Amino acid sequence: MEKPDPHPSIAANEMVEANKRMGLEDGDSNKITQQSQLDDLYNNKKITWDMKTALSNKLKELNDATTANVNKHVTQLLKDAERTLFPLKHLKNDAGVMSDPGGPMRERAYQFYVDSTVKDWIKAGKNPMELFDPGPPEKPNPNYLGRQSVLDYYGKGAQGYASLPQNNELPDPAKREFKKKEEVAKAFQDGRFGDPNTQIAIDRATAYLVATGLGKLRPPAPSSPVPVR
Repeated sequence: MEKPDPHPSIAANEMVEANKRMGLEDGDSNKITQQSQLDDLYNNKKITWDMKTALSNKLKELNDATTANVNKHVTQLLKDAERTLFPLKHLKNDAGVMSDPGGPMRERAYQFYVDSTVKDWIKAGKNPMELFDPGPPEKPNPNYLGRQSVLDYYGKGAQGYASLPQNNELPDPAKREFKKKEEVAKAFQDGRFGDPNTQIAIDRATAYLVATGLGKLRPPAPSSPVPVR
């Protein structure tokens, strides 16, 4: 039986990380340099077919020396942006993705903006390295891709640690703590996914249902705060 595609937020997170791995220093064991590494991500259901195709195209582009040099700066830019776009990213066992399902999507949107801007500059014959220079404090570079106004725009809706339950821990789908959707609904009302009166708690509960195969996303019914089916 063919495995289903990965959860969209988890797949988006893997996509972002694969892009970063392409820009690591030469000799780093985590660096993606071969198509077979992308094939493994797809075969292990970490990314979708369309994501693999996009990553494969980028890997081919990196054979160009100019693009490869620029990509190292893109990787650092994306790492620096995490604190604004996806503060909960590095919680253990995909807890960050479950805590803030929109985080990977925000990172991908910013990543697309950065990549497309760099390509436009190269195509126009401009020096793309200017895009990674913040400039001096007294005269900031208006073309710097990491300026705070840009990060704030793409970081809208990011969840911080204050949105988590008091113990900063959320139910982990991999542990299968809940075997029925009714148990997930009760955990939601008990505050296990955060304040049950907030949309982010609903998003986390529904993401848990999807990840465990207990239900599907749909608009919540007035009589039930957790959208289950």
